[in-house]
Amino acid sequence: MEKQLIAVCLLVCVVALGGIGQADATAPDTRLRLEPADLVVGPNETFVVRVMIEEANDLGGFQFDLTYDASVVEVQEAALGDFLGSTGRSPVAVGPEVSNEEGRTTFGAVSYGNQPGPSGTGVLATITCIARGEGSSGLSLQEVQVLDTAASVQLITVKSGRVVVGGEPGQTPVAETATPTPDWVAPVLAAAALTVVCLAVFVLRRRSGDLSKKGTDDETDPL
Repeated sequence: MEKQLIAVCLLVCVVALGGIGQADATAPDTRLRLEPADLVVGPNETFVVRVMIEEANDLGGFQFDLTYDASVVEVQEAALGDFLGSTGRSPVAVGPEVSNEEGRTTFGAVSYGNQPGPSGTGVLATITCIARGEGSSGLSLQEVQVLDTAASVQLITVKSGRVVVGGEPGQTPVAETATPTPDWVAPVLAAAALTVVCLAVFVLRRRSGDLSKKGTDDETDPL
C-alpha cells in the first residue's frame, strides 16, 4: 500500500512537470510589435508608428488598444495597413476610436472573401501622432486580439514601445517588452510536488510504525 501511494505521488509530480514543458512547447510564434519601438522627437513634431505582425498564419482580423500618456502624445489618426488584404480578401476597418483625453486609441479590421488570409510579416496599421509636451510616454499595445479566417483566436506575443519628447539627440529610450512567463513557476510546482511525496512517505511510515507498535502491544497483553 505504501509503495502504491508513493508511486501515485510521483506520477502527480511527473504530470505537473510535463505540463510545464508542454506550455513552453506551445508558446505562440505570432508576434505584434511597434515599429519603430523607440523614438526621440521634438515638441509639436508629428511622427508615425506602424503596428507590425510577424509569423501570422491565415490572418482574418485583428483589434488592439494603443495606450499612451495624453500629456505627452496625441493620436491624430489610425489607418489600415496593406497586409490584411494582401491575398485578395476584402478588408473592413473597425474604428479608429480615439480618446486622447483618456490616452487610448482602439482600432481593428476584419476581412472577407474566399481566399486564404495572409501569412508571414506585414503592416497591420499606421498610427499618426503628434508630440504635445516634453517627457516620455509608453506606447503600449493592450487588449490585442488576432483571428484567422475561421474566426479562431490566435495566441500571440506583444511588444510595446516608448517615445521621448524633447530628448537629447542620440538618446535611446528604454523599450517596453512583452511580459514573459514568470521563471519561478516551474521551480515552485516542482517543490510542491516533491513536498507532497515527502509528506506521503512520512505519514505512511508513521502509520506503519504505529501499527507495528500496536501489534506488539497486542501480543504482550495478557488475556
